[in-house]
Amino acid sequence: MSRHPLVRTLSFDHAMQAYGASQLSEALARFIVQYREPHLTAAEVRREATALYLPFRTLSVFHRMKFILEDAQQLGIMEDTHDTAHARLERKDKRGQVVPGHFDTVLINENGAGGPTGIEGKHAAN
Repeated sequence: MSRHPLVRTLSFDHAMQAYGASQLSEALARFIVQYREPHLTAAEVRREATALYLPFRTLSVFHRMKFILEDAQQLGIMEDTHDTAHARLERKDKRGQVVPGHFDTVLINENGAGGPTGIEGKHAAN
């Protein structure tokens, strides 16, 4: 992660407008419940998340995330790979033309269910 966020305070409402994150607070609540209570089923997580109070209305936003991909097949023949995922909002270039937003897609092994290779147990996010 970068040391400093690109946006220090982004409200949930502005996140919906600028990033298209229409369900940010709901997704964050589900993540928190699932992190606190990993034994709950998906339906129980959704139900508990509706009752979760988030004591904040803004988030810090990072547009660049660096991470390390370890030896994918765990054979000891590959070096660790350093990679970066980027997010860039829609903007206008020097000539005033709209440049569409760009969000890298990453595979997330959220609860460790996915193995070192393949996509089973992982989901895509951007």
